[in-house]
Amino acid sequence: MSELIQTPHVRSQLGAKLRQMRQQAGFSFEEAAFKLDKSTKSLRRCETGFTTTDVHLARSMMDLYDIRDDTLLDEVRQASRRSTERQRQRHRQRSDTAASKMTEGTTGFGPHRSSDV
Repeated sequence: MSELIQTPHVRSQLGAKLRQMRQQAGFSFEEAAFKLDKSTKSLRRCETGFTTTDVHLARSMMDLYDIRDDTLLDEVRQASRRSTERQRQRHRQRSDTAASKMTEGTTGFGPHRSSDV
C-alpha cells in the first residue's frame, strides 16, 4: 500500500532526472520536444512527473541526449508499474461501489421505486 502512495513522488523524481538529462545535453525544451516527436505539453508533463514516461520515450531521450543511464529504464518501469497498480486499485474501488449500489437497489440515478418498473 505504501508503494501506491509514493507514485507521484517517484514520477516527479523521474521527471526531474529527465529534465536534468535534457539540460545537460544542451537541448531547449522546444527543440527536444520537436526532435522526440512530442508536443511541448506532453514533454512538460513527463518532466514534471504529471504523467508516466514509457520505456520507448526514455530510450529515445537517451539516444537524443547521447546519455547512457543503465538505471533509467528500470526507474521508468518502476514508476509505470506503480501507476498501473494505482489505476487497478481505483478501478476495483469503483467496481465495488457500483456492485454495492446494485445490491442495495440503487443505480446512482435517483431513487429506485418499484412502481417505476
